[in-house]
Amino acid sequence: MPKLYAMDGSQPCRAVKWFIAAHDIPGVEVVSCDALAGQTQTPEYNRINNKQQVPSFVFDDGAVLTESGAILAYLATEAKVEAEY
Repeated sequence: MPKLYAMDGSQPCRAVKWFIAAHDIPGVEVVSCDALAGQTQTPEYNRINNKQQVPSFVFDDGAVLTESGAILAYLATEAKVEAEY
């Protein structure tokens, strides 16, 4: 199951979490990761994202997306969500 490492106070993280909820995207585990408390500065998190930032989206095979725009684009493509203008 893919994991989204996110912090509630982060707007980019909230955007990804909102997108997942709004489009009923199943199978994504959301892991709380408080950057302000130093949780992104651990050796374990550094292996996920060496920039030590959130959000990070970790695939089952260990591949990682670390920018909210890239995560949103991936999720939209996988869920076949089309833009509404």
